[in-house]
Amino acid sequence: MHQVESGWLIGSRGIHGRSAEGWTRLGAGAFGVTAILRRPDGLLVGSEAGLWQIPAGTDQWVQWHDETLTLVSDLGQAATGAGEPTLVAATGYGVATCRLDEAGAPRWDWPAADLGPDRRYTNALLIDDDAPARWLAGTEAGLYCTENGGAKWTGTSLVGEPVRALLRAGGSYWAGADSGGVWRSADGLSWAPAGEGLGDTPVYALAWTGDRLLAGTERGVAQGDGRGPWQLSELPLRVAAVATGRDRWLAGACPGGLWCSRDMGATWTRDGDFQHVRAIEPPEEE
Repeated sequence: MHQVESGWLIGSRGIHGRSAEGWTRLGAGAFGVTAILRRPDGLLVGSEAGLWQIPAGTDQWVQWHDETLTLVSDLGQAATGAGEPTLVAATGYGVATCRLDEAGAPRWDWPAADLGPDRRYTNALLIDDDAPARWLAGTEAGLYCTENGGAKWTGTSLVGEPVRALLRAGGSYWAGADSGGVWRSADGLSWAPAGEGLGDTPVYALAWTGDRLLAGTERGVAQGDGRGPWQLSELPLRVAAVATGRDRWLAGACPGGLWCSRDMGATWTRDGDFQHVRAIEPPEEE
């Protein structure tokens, strides 16, 4: 990948990378970007209009969705039983898995097609690094788990409300929901509220700093250890994306654009002229 692709990436109207001139859009794609996945062969970009690939070293957008795949909210990659990577997409119509047809074109299967509408509508996806056939899906009806690559889904204790964000870090599983703020689990199945002070504040995004959690919420960025009080920053915006790097934290507001902190969230400054930011990917070296 060239320098822009390997640095910070912002998902707004299209994908934007940092260059000497500031934020530069990669290619002509101007779709509302919701998810970014780095792979050795380039970038995969989830959007309101399906899934796209930007091959490594180019700024060309190549369609990776078929007529069934739209409204992609999150992306993950898991290993199959044969050890081959499987691309997994969270969408408004359920979790979908990718296969290549005889012509090499991506086609999509829907292992959870028999679930109800709210259980299919998936906002966030987490592939378990220790067991790649084990996936967690944050849906409009709560958090569901599969142990066999999507063939069968079971509910966790966190059900009955929308789950917007998932993360595994610091030896725990974390979830952001519409009610109860941030939730924590040791096994991904039994969940309890984490920390104090967020109450019923919706949580849309999660990131790990190395010793604490960042949460993008309806009231800005919160940080905490999941046990004591959450500390809200001076950023009274609806934060849909958060990410951490070696020398800065970035937050994407929707609306409100991109914000940067270089002092661990004490102060935030506007970065670029974005209006809506729903996805942030830190640099590869971070």
